[in-house]
Amino acid sequence: MRINTQEYNKRIYHKNQIENTMNRLNSLKFKVTELRIKCEKIKKLQTENHCKVCRKTITKGEEITFKILPEP
Repeated sequence: MRINTQEYNKRIYHKNQIENTMNRLNSLKFKVTELRIKCEKIKKLQTENHCKVCRKTITKGEEITFKILPEP
């Protein structure tokens, strides 16, 4: 009867280890998702510039034309 109890305890121990590992895995997946979102935001900020004169956003590949006004 003692052997069965030891076997049972081993199974419970391994089951708990698997559950803990799965919880850590899910936590890491969540952190990876958060990091991907942050990276995408950073990439977007790097591709955008702001005009110093009018403070409008200038996206990559967009053409800019300046008009020089005569002095009053």
